[in-house]
Amino acid sequence: SKIVVIDPGGAFGTGTHPTTLLCLKWLVRHSQKLKSVMDYGCGSGILAIAAKKLGASTVTAVDLDPDALQVTASNARINGVEVLTKSAKNHSNDQCDLLIANILTNPLVVLAPIFALILSSGGTLILSGVMTNQKDQIIEAFSGKFRFLDTWELDDWLLLVAKRF
Repeated sequence: SKIVVIDPGGAFGTGTHPTTLLCLKWLVRHSQKLKSVMDYGCGSGILAIAAKKLGASTVTAVDLDPDALQVTASNARINGVEVLTKSAKNHSNDQCDLLIANILTNPLVVLAPIFALILSSGGTLILSGVMTNQKDQIIEAFSGKFRFLDTWELDDWLLLVAKRF
């Protein structure tokens, strides 16, 4: 079994929120397919670190908050894994084949065109932080470049799985 040690410090993300649990369960279930992963809105880095421990070749953790990036880097060291940290202001030329974003619906809607640029064609998009009554809003925002394949639900929260065209 893989254990991730997290000190959230000033960043969001202890791993107990339903959206984080959904993401962790998805990562575990698909661990054999992890290659280049981006954790967008990384908070404490829990998803980035889990992806790396589960065998991803490269993991990039992106956040707007410099404290979150510092906490993520520190947590990666504690866990003995290598995670690249980048500010959301300057990652635009990065590419990945799995992008996980566990953030709220409004920022996700705004980020839809950016995620379309970051994610390589055929890549997988995991969106969480979405409440059940916000599902249609998310699908509409992403439908131009993504095809939704699956939905996981826990306590009124959703994880949505989509493929990049």
